[in-house]
Amino acid sequence: MRILFITHRLPYPPDKGERIRAFHELKYLAARHEVDLFRLADSINDIDNKAPYLRDICRKVHLIADQCINEFVAEAVPRCEAETVAADGVVHR
Repeated sequence: MRILFITHRLPYPPDKGERIRAFHELKYLAARHEVDLFRLADSINDIDNKAPYLRDICRKVHLIADQCINEFVAEAVPRCEAETVAADGVVHR
């Protein structure tokens, strides 16, 4: 089975609560299935320093630095018109 493991914290190093749990869940699943990990990394340093350890466990590791997302959103949002769809289906701009 293929599993996409999405986590709000990078599970490496497993040095505190949510990281320890996520790391061991990831190892358990990866031993039995093909696991891809997806996480928005806190910084580009996380991608360089921590991803190699996770690549040993997972089939693929997808880490995107938060700052890259922030730059993308900062460029994209001004070009977009804000729209909201109400419960009755009416589009508000």
